[in-house]
Amino acid sequence: MDFDRWMKLCRAAGLDGSAEWMNLLVGYQEPARAYHNVSHIRDCLEQLDQHGSLADDPLALEFAIWFHDFVYDSKATDNEARSAETAERFLKDTSICSKVGGLIMATRHAAEVLSGDSCLIVDIDLSILGRSAPDYDRYASAIRREYAWVHDDDYAKGRGRVLSGFLQRARIYSSQPFHDRYETQARLNLQRELDRLDG
Repeated sequence: MDFDRWMKLCRAAGLDGSAEWMNLLVGYQEPARAYHNVSHIRDCLEQLDQHGSLADDPLALEFAIWFHDFVYDSKATDNEARSAETAERFLKDTSICSKVGGLIMATRHAAEVLSGDSCLIVDIDLSILGRSAPDYDRYASAIRREYAWVHDDDYAKGRGRVLSGFLQRARIYSSQPFHDRYETQARLNLQRELDRLDG
């Protein structure tokens, strides 16, 4: 992650982000994070840089990216809510506080139909699904390591449900640029992993 970029973002919101930077760094460097770590945030920010013209509120969207996986426990079901709460505490005196919280909650990936920046942050977060086969396989392996406590059979069933859910959607990516760039490869990658789990 980029300290200078973070501080510039905070200054744009009228905040001093130096203390929060250390909190972010410690959180994203937890040993159990094989995928949801500093590298993932850096990758999401690169996706934002490539597609920033699509954003309605670039400031809120970037803060949401920084915080969206701040809390990550593979045994928990409220990671997004707790991450949103952390962001909202930091941003409580800004006009974008609730908007950032809402964007983080969109990364639960529970809804197919999204609009605006909610659509964009979800597409950014899911862009890994449409990368090259080797990149995707490294991602899938990292996710498995984050769930190392789950028995192989149970993992195959649970992960299979997640993959099938994405494959059953009319579109994985809501925004046209992401759909054009990643949709086809994402479906190939997801099906390949699903076949491997079934095998």
